Amino acid sequence: MEAIAIHRTAEHANVEIPDIVPDRVAYIIDQLKNPKEVALLRAVYKNLFFMIGVLASYEGRKRNLKMSGELAERLMARDRKESDANGQQLEKTLHQADFFISNAHNNYDSRAVALRRFVGLIHGDNGLTPTPKERGMFAAFTAGLRSACLSRQVGAAIMSADGSLISTGCNDVPRAGGGLYEAGSNDQRCFFQNGFCHNDHHKDALKQDISRILVDGGLDVAIANKLADAIKKETRIGSLIEFSRAVHAEMDAIVSVARQGTAKVAGAIMFTTTYPCHNCARHIVAAGIKIVYFIEPYEKSLASDLHNDSITHDPITEPGWDAFDSTQKVAFIQFEGVSPKKYSEFFQGTARKDLSGKAVKHKPLADKQMNEFLDDYKELETRVISRLHGLAKIPAPEIIPPPTAA
Repeated sequence: MEAIAIHRTAEHANVEIPDIVPDRVAYIIDQLKNPKEVALLRAVYKNLFFMIGVLASYEGRKRNLKMSGELAERLMARDRKESDANGQQLEKTLHQADFFISNAHNNYDSRAVALRRFVGLIHGDNGLTPTPKERGMFAAFTAGLRSACLSRQVGAAIMSADGSLISTGCNDVPRAGGGLYEAGSNDQRCFFQNGFCHNDHHKDALKQDISRILVDGGLDVAIANKLADAIKKETRIGSLIEFSRAVHAEMDAIVSVARQGTAKVAGAIMFTTTYPCHNCARHIVAAGIKIVYFIEPYEKSLASDLHNDSITHDPITEPGWDAFDSTQKVAFIQFEGVSPKKYSEFFQGTARKDLSGKAVKHKPLADKQMNEFLDDYKELETRVISRLHGLAKIPAPEIIPPPTAA
């Protein structure tokens, strides 16, 4: 941020900060590895900031690092999730992107096409509409908004091979007669029924059982409680999900098809906002679904460990709608395209014809499609830079003016 402010100020050395009209320049930040970095940039630049999530397989990232396997694995593990919340948290950062693109295949032309499309969407190219994958993931995302689960919102959608939407699902409490609870007078979901998560409640009960057994074995109560806390935190007890009342989004989508009896899921494609847990994964395989697209990783899932005979993350060929035919495994693939959170902004139509009825095509020098706020991001830059330099006890560069009084 400091480098951006310095460059822009230097380019307009004789112009007062409020009077600077930015050039048509795009500043590229090489990498972000903590969600707080993304939040800060969005707070300062708002709709001027766009984040691209670059995807690659585990093995592909190891190859790209060009270092010994052990060293590469340590580096990737640190990038993925450090114990310090302010450290590197790549997984939590990546899924906040506005646009996802794969770096897993050596097809530079396809990447160039995808990036040109993204730039066109930013500038309001009228000729661009959602891809089938983007439609599927948006359907999953909007389905997830129905959930009142205390743990997280997850959405899923099932689409036929020809791109027709079959069903959607979210994670929430089932109701007698079929389906899930929704807003209404008889809402028996956890948030409204008793106000606590049953999964957490039962995991705490397990911790109490462990503590009691340790005390019965002769340990001091305080030590037993401390050990029980550590066991819950550092073992798979803390990752247990089986005590939740909620049906998972993927299962809700599959069961909805069975309940309605109007379609089939064999050979279909599933979209889910979060990587499936191992319980959902086995049902996805059994249902005959061929491809699963996901956005957010789910570290509790053991799907790839338990079902590596049936699940692949690295299809041999470019994963299209026929990935199963080339691998004979269900492909769990990271989603590429416009984030569902940006779907409405990017694809909501603008004026598509002029007064004579002719199509209004893309103009390379057109204004951006995104709305801009009137808040002065240059003043926000100055405040952030001054604050960070103050915390580090390092004087801010002289080219950065002091912030105005609040």
